[in-house]
Amino acid sequence: MISVCVATYNGSKYIKEQLISILEQLGDNDEIIISDNCSNDSTIEIINKIDDPRIKIFQIKPCSNVPHVAITFNFENALKKAKGDFVYLSDQDDIWDKNKISIFSKYFEEGYDLIVSDFCVFDKNIDINNRPFKGKSPYNNYLIFSPKYFGCCMAFNRYIKDCSLPFPKNLPLHDSWIGCLSEFVGNVKFINMPLTYRRIHDLNASENKHNKLLYKISYRLLFFISLLTRVCNVKYSRNGCKKNN
Repeated sequence: MISVCVATYNGSKYIKEQLISILEQLGDNDEIIISDNCSNDSTIEIINKIDDPRIKIFQIKPCSNVPHVAITFNFENALKKAKGDFVYLSDQDDIWDKNKISIFSKYFEEGYDLIVSDFCVFDKNIDINNRPFKGKSPYNNYLIFSPKYFGCCMAFNRYIKDCSLPFPKNLPLHDSWIGCLSEFVGNVKFINMPLTYRRIHDLNASENKHNKLLYKISYRLLFFISLLTRVCNVKYSRNGCKKNN
């Protein structure tokens, strides 16, 4: 079973196009988990009009108006509701390649726990050559450089989901948390193909970055401590997440 977790907030402009690109790839028993942070536009109305029983809508409470907190814990809410053996993260405004799930599934069959594909950036037209990673794996460098995991390109199994939850308090980047943790407790695979078409526009919530040096230093320190603690817990199975061999 596949669960696709989508965090929404005022995404009426693009949400239908994204959901259709996902639904076309899902089976009858799969699900899309919508976690909505109190949208005040027509996002929920548009989703309901799609009228697909595989779409399940939950509202995060209490609602948050702090961008990074809202995004991170909106996704956490979705993950807690997800019942699938394999979990995909999705932004509300992108488009998926029509073969994304089938390609990811092949690597899950090979035993990988977390898979990340390349992506291309687009506005009105999709240009597969506009690829920030340029075909090179951007991982295994978080603790030295800036975070490089993009949740919209990521999928993982139930083991990684169980290891990742609950998120540490005050966590700004859920995708870096899941990705970096996976490097320590699982097998990570980078697919050198742009399987997500990432839409960049003025309303991208994830583009609001914290630029203050003090924040960056304190965040990385807290992140490292949280990561080390969780890795130790996983290794000794204290948090109850177990890997199926």
